[in-house]
Amino acid sequence: MVYLLNKTKYINLDTMDILFIDPSEEPSVGLMSIQAYLKKNGYSSKIIYEKSPGFIIQEIIDNKPLYVGFSCNTINYPHCLTLSKKIKSSTGIQIIFGGVHPSIDPSIIDEASIDVVCIGEGELTMVELLERVKKGSSIIDIKGLWIKEDGKIHRNGQRELLENLDILPFWDRSDYYKKFPYKAREYSKNFSIGRGCNYNCSFCIHHLFREKFCNDSNYFRQHSVDYVIEHILYVKEKWGLNAITFRDDTFGSNKEWLNEFAQKYKKYVKLPYVAGFSVKEVDVNTLRKLRQSGLVMLGVGLETSHERIRAGILNKHFTNNDYLRAVDTIRKNDILVWTFVLHGIITQKKEEIIEDILFLNKVKPFVLNNFFVIYFPFFHITRLGIDKKELVVASTKHQLYPGQLIKPLSNDFIGLCLAFHLCSRWPVLIPLVEKISAIIPLESLDYVFISYLVTKYLFLAKITYFWFKIDFIGYGRSLVLKSISRVFRV
Repeated sequence: MVYLLNKTKYINLDTMDILFIDPSEEPSVGLMSIQAYLKKNGYSSKIIYEKSPGFIIQEIIDNKPLYVGFSCNTINYPHCLTLSKKIKSSTGIQIIFGGVHPSIDPSIIDEASIDVVCIGEGELTMVELLERVKKGSSIIDIKGLWIKEDGKIHRNGQRELLENLDILPFWDRSDYYKKFPYKAREYSKNFSIGRGCNYNCSFCIHHLFREKFCNDSNYFRQHSVDYVIEHILYVKEKWGLNAITFRDDTFGSNKEWLNEFAQKYKKYVKLPYVAGFSVKEVDVNTLRKLRQSGLVMLGVGLETSHERIRAGILNKHFTNNDYLRAVDTIRKNDILVWTFVLHGIITQKKEEIIEDILFLNKVKPFVLNNFFVIYFPFFHITRLGIDKKELVVASTKHQLYPGQLIKPLSNDFIGLCLAFHLCSRWPVLIPLVEKISAIIPLESLDYVFISYLVTKYLFLAKITYFWFKIDFIGYGRSLVLKSISRVFRV
């Protein structure tokens, strides 16, 4: 195969059109895609992964871009806003905000340091913006942008979602790997087969994006199989690749696509990979083909063992028996099980956490990730919590913050969540954890951060063992050192 999809026009490297700033812990795939599309159309850009205002301002002075762009979510928006104020006061440059949070709440355009808000997918929008700027044309009516000009805000309509994702070049990972060279050497790298999701989980961003951008008509879209295979081969050739993680929320939605994928992946790629299915997408025939192509671990979200909470609050409609059948089907195809659980769901009680622990003790997934729910503004679960008088949402003039439970979680509830991995492995520890939690002032700790760290390092340890186990014959001689190095670098 040849990489025709990633060819670009000539770029004048003496100037820069947009300098993107990504201060998040995980790189923005959206920015990588926008940068690749800009380069394909002859424009120059750079992504800097930095939080220091001094470093960023020096980059602006050195590169003299037309615009500075931020991609942000609700969690890092306050930090991005603070950075934008310092940048604006020091340089006066035009500043664009895009990403999840600005797309949901474009009223942030009222902030003095924000000149443009990009709503939704940004590839076509950013190219049109630069085309007009270069021609000296007006930019105030560009779809997908809210623009501040001469004290007036122009609130334009939304741009239609891309139907043919194959027009996009592969993600531009070059700046990320330049900043973090050890990431380029990681054993497994992330890929995606499409955009959107077929489901409406109340705690996920997709239900809001579906409502806002397309009314369900074409929200879930996929690349062609050939595009996905070429993307993988491109990365393998450029940076090296030993295994793959598909980051899609619903990898298993299109069975016809998966059948073609299984055949071509097995022929051209031949590497182990991990993916995620919804519980009801799991079927024996599809898994058999995917296992033969290289699927070694499959993620299925449980969220909670309580069907009342799962259906009535999380808007996930499957039974515990559906989940157990899916797990059984996965294991019968010699595929490892990876599952997810949520804590701190509105109306959730300590006794229900204990029942989750006992349920998962029976399931015994190979990898278990547990998270505390974050009640983001506008999410259905947040609205439901407010209606039920379980949540309160703080706000300022231009900022909404995640909702907070009116009745704080008890120490023993938090303790069981922090020790969830251990207790689900050894339920006999439950009484001990409850007693310890009663005497340690857990409310003084940032339990969300602690839970994240515990989950992260347990997950890394198991994944390291996992890759070592499945690839011992092919890669055993070098993988031990790679695995040890990766764990200590994270």
